[in-house]
Amino acid sequence: MKTRILTIMLVISGLFNLLFLFGYFETRASAEKSVTPESPAPQAAVPEGRGQMMERLGLTDAQRQAMMDLRRKVGQHMREANQAREANNRAILAEMAQTPPDRQKIRQLMMDTARLQAETSAFRQDQLAEFLQTLSPQQRHAVLQMLNLPGGHRPPGPMEPNPGARP
Repeated sequence: MKTRILTIMLVISGLFNLLFLFGYFETRASAEKSVTPESPAPQAAVPEGRGQMMERLGLTDAQRQAMMDLRRKVGQHMREANQAREANNRAILAEMAQTPPDRQKIRQLMMDTARLQAETSAFRQDQLAEFLQTLSPQQRHAVLQMLNLPGGHRPPGPMEPNPGARP
């Protein structure tokens, strides 16, 4: 009786495997047929590129250069900060592997990582504030809307003081 049940289950499993293989090869063949040089495979939606955003905002040459400088400066700063954070993370992992780990050293490395993150955020805000000063009010509003800030309002920070903050 047990052998019969096992045999039936084996046959059913084999049928499922055959159906899977048939479906796989059928889908693969139909996909190869649908992609031709005249009709390439559909691509995923691509987010708005730099050039499109510059055109949409109607940036002047000076504003375009300011935007490119912003991207270059922020990119370089981010690369350096990421390298420093990765070094801290490796040091934390190495310290945690020690027996016993030095909790004070780990805490200091974690605080250094948090400081790097805060400095990076402040740097990005400063650079954005400089760029926004080169824009007209309409362009500034459009950029802030693109950044998904509610109502197109500027975030508190170096661009304008936080309401209720001490002078």
